[in-house]
Order: sequence, then C-alpha cells, then structure tokens
Amino acid sequence: MSQSTLQHQTPVVGTGLRNGEGAHASVAADPVKGPLAWEPAALSQEGGQDSYVLSLDPSEALEIGNALQSLKGLGVGLDKISPQNFQLAESLRQRLDSVSAALHDGPGLALIRGMDTSQLSAEDNLSAYLGVASYIGDQLGLQDKEGKVVSWSVHANGVKVHVTDAKQWASPYEKRHDLHTNGSLPFHTDMGCDILSLQVRHCAKEGGYTRVASSATIYNDLLENNPEVLKTLCESQWPIQVSGREQRYILCPLVERNGDKIMMSLDPGRLGLHPNTARPHPADRHPGGVPPLTEAQLAALAALSQTAERHSLRVRAQPGDVLLLNNWALLHARDSYTDNNGAGEERRHLVRLWLRSSARGWDVPDSMRVPWQAAYEYDAAGVDVKKQYAVEPEKVYKEPKYTTGSASFVLEDDTDEE
Repeated sequence: MSQSTLQHQTPVVGTGLRNGEGAHASVAADPVKGPLAWEPAALSQEGGQDSYVLSLDPSEALEIGNALQSLKGLGVGLDKISPQNFQLAESLRQRLDSVSAALHDGPGLALIRGMDTSQLSAEDNLSAYLGVASYIGDQLGLQDKEGKVVSWSVHANGVKVHVTDAKQWASPYEKRHDLHTNGSLPFHTDMGCDILSLQVRHCAKEGGYTRVASSATIYNDLLENNPEVLKTLCESQWPIQVSGREQRYILCPLVERNGDKIMMSLDPGRLGLHPNTARPHPADRHPGGVPPLTEAQLAALAALSQTAERHSLRVRAQPGDVLLLNNWALLHARDSYTDNNGAGEERRHLVRLWLRSSARGWDVPDSMRVPWQAAYEYDAAGVDVKKQYAVEPEKVYKEPKYTTGSASFVLEDDTDEE
C-alpha cells in the first residue's frame, strides 16, 4: 500500500460512538494528478460541444430503435436486457465503451445526447434506456433493501427510480426524499452507487440543472488550503442513521484516498441523528444513541460544500439525454426549479439507474462497503431479492422514516419497531 493510501478500519456498526477505534486518518501531502482532477473550463467549450458529450448521429439513434424492436420480438423481460439481446453495431458499441472508459479512467462524467424516446411507450422507453445502459455497466444496483421498483415508496425503489415531483402526491416536501421535491440539493453522492445514470424524460420550466465537481480537485484544494478540514472528512467518525433498531447507525469516513483515486461517499441528509425523525428513539437520549455531528464536522461539511461550489460545472441537460457520473469520483448537486403546472404540460422527470461495470469498477474500501454491498452484493450476503421494474411513477407516495431530505436510501430499514 502506497503512502498516498489512507488507512481505515472496517466501518463500525452499532449503538455507540467508538472514539479512537479506526477513527483517525493521516492525509498524504502530495496532491492527486490525472484526468480525474479537472476544472470546469477543461470540459466546457464556449459556443461548442462540451468534451464530455457524446452526440449520436441519426443513424445511431435509428440503430437503437431497431435494437428495441428486435428485443421486443424476442419477448425479453426488462430484467434480462443485455448487450447479447439488445444488439448494436460494433461502431456504436465502441463509442459506448469509450463512455464507460471515460467514467472510470477519464473525467468521470459523460452525457449521451440524441436518443429521442419521447414517442415511445413507458415500457419501451425504459427498455431502450436499459439496453444502452447495459453497455456502460453490466450490473444494476438495488436502490432499496427490498429490491422493489415501485416509484416513490421509500422501501420500494429498486433498480430504477423516477426522480420527479409528482403533481398528485399529497405528502409535504419535508416528509419526502429531496430528489422528490423541487428544492435545491446540496453537493452529495448517492451512497452505495458506482455509476449514477439519469435519463432526462422532461426538463423543468426553469432551473433544475445538475452541477458536478471533481472529488480529486476538491481534495487537492482542501489539501492545500484547509488540511484540518480534509483530515476531519477522512476520519471514520461520521454516523449514518439506517434504522430505529438497536444497531441504528454505521461510522464511516466521507473521503478515502486509494492511490491516485479520491473516493467520496456522503449525503448531508444521512449524517447524524436524522432531524426529520418524528421523535428520537429512547436510546438516543443517552451515549448509546445516534450521535449528532460535532462542530468540527459541521464546519467540515460547510467547507466541503463551498469548495465543491468553486470547482463546479453546471450540466444543461435536454430531454432525451442520459447523464452518467462516476459516483465515487464526483460530487453532484441540483439547482432548485419551477415546474410546469398547466393541464397537459409535462413536469421535470428523470429516471435513475445505479450501474456497475464488473470489468472497470473501482475497488471499494472496507470503510465504504456497507451501502455498496447493499446495492450490488446482496446475493453474496444471502439476501433473497427480486428486482422489480416500475415503468411509471407511483400515484401514492410512501413517506420514509430516516432518509427524508436525502438523495439515496438503500440502507433504510423502515420495518423496524421503535
């Protein structure tokens, strides 16, 4: 292990903060170099096409449509779609493979443009999306511990989630996940995810753009200008509440350095005792409960957000785009937005996948494996989960317990009794 690698123990899971046990990290003095450490100006072009955009030509878009029709002729279910049955020409395969390479070994950001699915049925739209995505990552991660894909239910968001603010939902915003509101989202990662994929079905009337920032660039900035903050972020003392049972939280670092790779796993809405929990668990009134964030941790989060903002790139996606992010290598945020409210007007609607490439996927350090295993290695853990694919958002919103205000919820256990 090189001197650049941060040393951490396996994350603590339990009811009490174990001070001093695998908590402290030493930060190597050398900055990270390479394509993952980028500034926005290096990726965006004034008046031209940004370097991270792959534009499909009309013949390639037609090829995807033909692949969809062939797939339907085979009678293949949504859970079986792969490059073997969603067949594309070698030239387009290579272009999509270059996207996967850029996500893992390049800037960690890509956008596929030109795949117009607006005239397709809901199921055909999802089939085409899954078919193209299968060339980027051959594994689909669960976004919920039960593996359900019934949109908008906190314990029923599996392989695919519709990211929208559905007009018919009666639940107030403070009782939803942040991605199901129209407010801004702070810089975060989808904890547990490798490659975040967002298909843009419809855009908002105003705003709602995604902003991204390089974790390596943030790391280098903090290393030079605020090393104490970086040290705090690297310590395995960050509590993430997962349920109301006796073992209610895990302790992890938010930042790991693994050779030339900086890996971040954080969502401000998941850290510490959840503020939206109706009432604290009785055990949370003594030292065995979920600890609040310390003043140093709160200051570190604020500094991290400010640093990400300084180095952020705003992605102006269009309907039909597929935005892909290396979820370890980039932080992302969302601008607040105003939606259409008129009769017959389309509202902002994104469809989320969590992908992983078994060939290119990064090694995940032990300290960050708990949510990742819940998403991708549930079979190895002996968990019997059947993936379910919802093709449209739910009409009734089920309110979460411990993950309101957050963007991801793979670890939430709302079957516990308080």
